[in-house]
Amino acid sequence: MRRSVDGGATWTPTRFLVNDPLTTTDGLNLGASVFDERTGKVFVHYGVCGHSCAVGATFVLSSTDRGLTWATQNITTAVAGAGWKMINAGPGTGVQLPSTGRLAVAVWGELQSNPSHFRAGALLSDDGGNTWRMSKPVPADSSHEPNECQLAIQSNGSLLMNVRDALDESGCRCRVMTRSDDGGGTWTELWRKPDLTGPICQGSMIRAGDALVYSAPQSLEGRSDGYIKASLDDGETWWIKSARLDDPKKPGFGYSGLVDVGGGAASEDGTATTTTRTLGVVYEPAAGHDGVTFKLVQIDFADLVQRD
Repeated sequence: MRRSVDGGATWTPTRFLVNDPLTTTDGLNLGASVFDERTGKVFVHYGVCGHSCAVGATFVLSSTDRGLTWATQNITTAVAGAGWKMINAGPGTGVQLPSTGRLAVAVWGELQSNPSHFRAGALLSDDGGNTWRMSKPVPADSSHEPNECQLAIQSNGSLLMNVRDALDESGCRCRVMTRSDDGGGTWTELWRKPDLTGPICQGSMIRAGDALVYSAPQSLEGRSDGYIKASLDDGETWWIKSARLDDPKKPGFGYSGLVDVGGGAASEDGTATTTTRTLGVVYEPAAGHDGVTFKLVQIDFADLVQRD
């Protein structure tokens, strides 16, 4: 981890929270974080030995002091007991449902009943992260291979999951999505989003004020041309709302993560807020995945309100 206390302007040096043994052949896998607004507790989920072990292990790191110290919880029994061989969290961030306080983290992996086919789902906690349970798997037929995924909350409280599809038999070269209307317990069939195209790669999606925002490479030739797209209708339609994030002279935009730093102001009559937000985006800038870049980007979504 690296830690910032000034909104991303400066960062502490890298600190390793968990280390693989030097002799490992199948170690730490990905990870996702979620923040409990009610308690101030931060959680990081990750897996170990998700490929070669009969059942991979799943762990949760938690911090009550904003990342200064961490505790570890093993939740493998809950994951395996729900019929999963292994799961990877995210990568990205989870959400907290404001109505119930439930914590939800998008995950993907393999079921014990069908270990050759990836499925997506969610890890859920209703007791502030003391215990975790798996949702029902997202329904998926043989035309999809859902894996890396992230959640955002829609305006009606439903959960929207944005998913990388490693098997796109339609030729869409686009993201797939699923929705939960019961707080993440069950999920709809997957559907494709032709306005979210790009190479097969992870993408980040969060809610920022009145908008959903999404970051990912846009080039169909490879992992480059990084942009932020925005939606003001809960993910139905998406528009590019940022300048290019990676350097055109040295293109490269791989995995990314978004954070809503804040923004918005009262309108002149005091009855509404603007849709201007400051977003932070962290991403892999080079095709070889060397290094990490963090940028602050200010985006005004107001012009989308009038779009037909």
